[in-house]
Formats: sequence, C-alpha cells, structure tokens
Amino acid sequence: MTGASAPVFYMHNNFQYVIIGAGSAGLQLASLLLKAPKNLVGSILLLEKSPVHENKTWCFWDSIEHKYTGLVKKTWGSTQFSAAGFSKSENTGPVVYQYVESGDFYDFYMESFKSQERITVRYGVADRVSCEGEQCFVMLGDETICCEYIFCTDPTLLNRNDEVSDGVLQSFLGWQVTFESPVFNADCATMMDFEHSIAGETNFMYVLPFSPYEALVECTFFAESVKDEAIYKRQIETYITKKYGQDYQLVREERGLIPMRLLRDNQLPVNRIIPIGLAAGCIKASTGYSFTRNRRYAKHIYQQVLEEKEITAPKWKKRFLFYDSLFISILKHQPGVMQKILVQLFRKNKISLVLKFLDEDTNIFEEAIIFSTLPKWPFLKSLLFR
Repeated sequence: MTGASAPVFYMHNNFQYVIIGAGSAGLQLASLLLKAPKNLVGSILLLEKSPVHENKTWCFWDSIEHKYTGLVKKTWGSTQFSAAGFSKSENTGPVVYQYVESGDFYDFYMESFKSQERITVRYGVADRVSCEGEQCFVMLGDETICCEYIFCTDPTLLNRNDEVSDGVLQSFLGWQVTFESPVFNADCATMMDFEHSIAGETNFMYVLPFSPYEALVECTFFAESVKDEAIYKRQIETYITKKYGQDYQLVREERGLIPMRLLRDNQLPVNRIIPIGLAAGCIKASTGYSFTRNRRYAKHIYQQVLEEKEITAPKWKKRFLFYDSLFISILKHQPGVMQKILVQLFRKNKISLVLKFLDEDTNIFEEAIIFSTLPKWPFLKSLLFR
C-alpha cells in the first residue's frame, strides 16, 4: 500500500474540468491536459476515493523508449506460451513487455501535481453527476461541485450498466515468491501456461520473473463467475512446486477482477459528462488490458481540447470489436474449447504477430492469416449466440 501527501486542497467549488478516478485513465488524462495552454485548460479537479492506494500490476507492450520509461520496473524482451506437450518462446523486439507498479505511477503524478497551480486533488466518493446545458455538477455528500466538463471512470455514475453487453470476468490471484537458488529465466515473461490448467476451464498461469530468484506467479480464470479462493491457491501451489520446486517464500499476494465486456454501442452518447477508462470501454474485452488504450484515448481527448473541438467518445476499430465479441461468446458458451484456440493461435503464428493482433495494430491481411490458422467451428457456432 502506498500513499502520497495530497497537493493543495480546493479553494472553491468551481472548476473547468473534473476527473473522477485517479487510476491509469484519470492520471494520464490529467497529466496531458496540464500541457495545454491556460486559456484552454484553466483548472482541473482530480477526485479520488482515498489517499491510500492499493498497488497493482500494470503491463503493456511498447518500444523501450516512451513517456513512462522512467517508471518501468522491468522489461522482458522474450515472451513464452506453454501448454501440455507444447512450449514456445520468442524474442519480440523492438516491442518489449513492460511492467509498471500502479503505486509508483500514482505517487509520481501526485508529486508532480503539487507544483501545478491548475490542478487540485480531493479525496471522496462522488454520489451523483448531472449536466444542465453548459454546466455540470458533481454531488459529493452535501456538497455540490460545479464545472464545465466531467470525465468519469465509474460506469455506475453514468448509468451505463445497461449499455454493457454480457461478458465474462478475468479473475486472478498472484503470488510474488522468492527462491534461494536461481530458477527463473529473468529475460522471458510467460504470458500463458496451460500445462496444469483445470479441464473444461479457460485457466492458465502467468509468470513475470523479476530476477532468477524472484517472480510474480498468477493463476488466472476467464469465466462468468469468480472461483473459490482455495482453487486459485491450489493451482499456484501445484504449479510452483512442479515447475520450480518447494523451496520458496511468499513475499506478497495480489488479487484482481477485470470485466471482459463490450459496450453495446461503440459510439457512446457524449455531452459534457464524458466516460473514460472502464466507462468508455478502454478495457479490451478479449484480454483485459487497458493501460495503452487509456493512453490512446487520453491523447484523443487532449487533441480535441487543443483544437477546441467537441470531445467525443473513443472510436474503437469495428472489426476488432467484432473479433472481441466472438471471443467473449466462445468463452461464455464454449469455455472448454478456448484453450485449444489459444494453443493453435500461438503454435501456428509468431508470438510477435499475436501480440500485435491483441494490441489492435495488425492489418486486415495479417488478421486473415491469423484466423486461417484457427479452428473454424467454434467461431461459426459463436455467431449463433450473438
């Protein structure tokens, strides 16, 4: 758990922009808006639930040099995929897999905001948001905060729960463990290992080695409901013992629950209350990754502010939304075949191409090649459930 002392608290209740949520989406957007001229961005209120931040693992694929390079704690130039009787690793350069601790990200920006007169940080839970003409309101207990625009990560505040399609949940339990002797390949991240998965489930292990002695080992399920915690623990214990041995110490635990759902409408209705992060569909439905998508949408908003244009919802590529809908349908209605699909995906394609596809950077010809390597019947059958 980390906590940063808050910047100067509010002096009034009128702001140009209010950002609700100081996670990946809110912090990236706030930092970009502060780069705009003062005549375009005069004041920002960043509203976060609590000054105590629960540390999480954020990972993404990118080149080695980028805006957040200084916050990256570990990179992996090679990626591995494994299943029973099959294992494949590949150097993915020039793109590498990168690890950032959310606490470092949070503390860095909270510290930088202290010297910024245009941004105010407050802690509290918004009860309701509303908009009347060119005036927006955030209700915080008995207090009303006025502003011109609201950026909100919480879909419940925007009444968007009914605009989200049925999906599945990505749930995981991670153990950061250390060994007395070197057992890990510190240069290779294991994206998925199905070798000891539960039959009929989309269940795999995810391993991020920080050194030959230490790694984060996570048990992950893609399913409609969260499993009993004892199942995650048993899977991790079995995997670590069989793969690396029993001589380890548990450093910390990390739990996570990520919704893997599609918004019903790609073009969300947007006025002056603008969804970001989870509320804007920035969590990719088929993978649960969001850091890069949050960054892309923050840049989209920033550019519209600079050009003094109407701020619009993110425009995700329609064909990838279709691919994701097929993936979610298979997970819901044919969970037993997803492992076979993923094994085929990685067995018959370069890992770098798969990662490019998952990051929505492939072209239509590359996607045709990928789908030609996959079993056809599960995808045809999934169309019946859409």
